[in-house]
Amino acid sequence: MQAALGALALAAGIGAPPRHGEMLVLPLFRADIADTANWVTERGGRITHVAANGRNIIVYGWRDRLIWPALEHRALLIRVPDSLCTQSR
Repeated sequence: MQAALGALALAAGIGAPPRHGEMLVLPLFRADIADTANWVTERGGRITHVAANGRNIIVYGWRDRLIWPALEHRALLIRVPDSLCTQSR
């Protein structure tokens, strides 16, 4: 729990996810990419990119729909640098 809170504080410093748009899903522990894809798409998110490591994904969606499921699945949502975004804004 303390590690998760520390990671959450770190992520908040890195960049809070936008209200709507692209976000990086960053699992705190090893997670199955299929499980991550399921909870993201079940909440209206769309996967736009899978990282080379096969664990991190960039999703397009609403923060309010994704933030609590992300925490329940021990993952963080963070802002994606504009240079990595795939959608036009």
